[in-house]
Amino acid sequence: MERPAYFLVLSILLVALAAASPAYADVTVYVEEERMVFDRAATVASGSVMVPVTALERYLEGTLQWSVGDTTAVLEVYDRKLSFSADREEVVVNGSSHAIEPAPRMMDDYLMVPLRFVANELNLRLAYDTELGALQLSLPDREPKSTVRSILDLPEPEFEIAEKPEPEDAAEELGPVLERRQPSFRIAPLPKPEPEEEAEPETEPEKELPTFLVEDVDPTQPSWRDRLAIPPLRGQDLRAVEYKGGPRSNVHIDVDNYTRYQSVLLVEPDRLVVDIYGIQADPLPDKHIDGRLIERIRTSQFDDDTMRIVFDLHTSTGYEVRHRPDGGLDIEFNYHIYDVDVEWTNGQPRLNIASTDHPDYDIIQLREPRRIVLDFHNATLVGGAQEKSIERDGRINRLRVSQFIPSTTRVVLDLEGDVTPLAMEALDTGYALNLFEGSESDARIYQAQLAREARLQREESWDDDVDLPDRVPTSVRRQDAVLSDYVVAVDAGHGGSDPGAIGPRGTFEKDVALDISLLLGELLEDAGATVVYTRTDDVYVSIFERPEIASRNDADVLVSIHANSYIGNTARGTETLYHPKGSRNQLLAQSLQTELVEAVQLIDRGLRQRTDLALLNGSSIPTALVEVGFLNHPEEELLLRSRGFQQVAAEGLFNGVVRFLEILR
Repeated sequence: MERPAYFLVLSILLVALAAASPAYADVTVYVEEERMVFDRAATVASGSVMVPVTALERYLEGTLQWSVGDTTAVLEVYDRKLSFSADREEVVVNGSSHAIEPAPRMMDDYLMVPLRFVANELNLRLAYDTELGALQLSLPDREPKSTVRSILDLPEPEFEIAEKPEPEDAAEELGPVLERRQPSFRIAPLPKPEPEEEAEPETEPEKELPTFLVEDVDPTQPSWRDRLAIPPLRGQDLRAVEYKGGPRSNVHIDVDNYTRYQSVLLVEPDRLVVDIYGIQADPLPDKHIDGRLIERIRTSQFDDDTMRIVFDLHTSTGYEVRHRPDGGLDIEFNYHIYDVDVEWTNGQPRLNIASTDHPDYDIIQLREPRRIVLDFHNATLVGGAQEKSIERDGRINRLRVSQFIPSTTRVVLDLEGDVTPLAMEALDTGYALNLFEGSESDARIYQAQLAREARLQREESWDDDVDLPDRVPTSVRRQDAVLSDYVVAVDAGHGGSDPGAIGPRGTFEKDVALDISLLLGELLEDAGATVVYTRTDDVYVSIFERPEIASRNDADVLVSIHANSYIGNTARGTETLYHPKGSRNQLLAQSLQTELVEAVQLIDRGLRQRTDLALLNGSSIPTALVEVGFLNHPEEELLLRSRGFQQVAAEGLFNGVVRFLEILR
């Protein structure tokens, strides 16, 4: 079977298994003709086959440091030492950090790891066997039983480790190394032995290689590459290097088939070098990007078997390289965090984080010692570590910022007393975390005081004297209900010819938004509110007309419902957008965000100010736009299309509306 068909079969298998359950499904795996017996059944999670780490020790004849219940494990197979940690998207391989997706995870006290990652690291063949009807892991020194042959199933010549020549072009000389992703080596066939008697080899002075090309190899012993290495598919073409842009400066390298590569991040000058093996083609013209991170992309035929791609960068940064199943590589660079500082507003501290877009984050509050820790994922700290003493009298005495691991920037506040994190706001230039110097109970009193102040501003900020057309009632209000004095406008995002985001399973954002909107409307009507819908079926309504509908019907609040989407499929969680032109918008957004997250239990991405959305710009009443979840995240798409989840989301939004209106009474 040709490679596209092979991946089609494997993809269909994984999709079918994943469809059995949104969380996992049992699978069968063979090593050669021996079926693997697992301590805990192999599963499919996030589209990848996950196996217990104990099986890899047993069937690959390795050594394992792990006990039942441990969240970390060290596996040694051949000359490779792999250190796994549950829920961590990095694996340390022979001292070098490698990205792994999905991350290892704990299931029934067993550490499960993605089989494809391990097979790639050890150069083992993993294919779907049509005769066995299962996945088959084949050692490269045996002929695989499978009738399905991947592109890696090639005859195995003898190999030696060959030093790669230094580039002739002085501009391509490799400077100091910032990060090393993979061991650097090139595989070359051994020359055929001459029949004559071997001559005494001439000795030459050793040539000092750049640091990243030097390997600790015992020349008297065959290395794991001698036993396992498979030559790359030769003669491929480099079709394109496509700059996709986005907040992570995405790039796609378009080649015919799966290919091995080596990447290294360099400084002075800052650049990323990616060597792709098995490419024999003319270099592509230089691309002058001059983007936020990438300045230029250059290609050159480094040797007969290697195409070199150089990304000239404005600053060094972490990155991820991923294989595409149908061939090619995707590169995502980290978000950048430029500066972190503390300022005081209305007597309370506020932590400002200047960054490119909005990396995912975790907030951890420690008691001994007292600290608030924020971890920003897939983020690089620009300019190096920072440490600032906070001279203002208060409970925060020091701010520290550092690159915790290559993919995570850590911010730490050292405290001398109780400090409570409040809302995290997403700004155009990063985040702001509002803080309260006091206990959680004192913080709640403080927030209630702010809410009362916002209520006092209600009559002044709402223009009740405007001559508006008659209200269009859409429900019968009950005077004895909690919301009987209010009109609530409910906006289902997109619609008609505008589908919005589309999930991997074909779910339309417009359908999810409408379903949740109608459920929310029912709850509001049951509570006595008059509900004004911008749409009740699959029709297109202009984004400029939606706030006008709410205004014409004298609505007290406008809630717009959407599902999120982002480049890649790792972003997840709930966030709420608002326009910063009035405190009522932020108060409504916070009420909706708090209650919705409490109801659906997705990651709390906080609030985000937006000044570029027509619905928020054109509204004269308290308005917020809720992104319930990420439609392009496989797990969250399943939730968003579920009727039960939609009902829970509607209840959370209902509670948010009630919370806001009760504050303003």
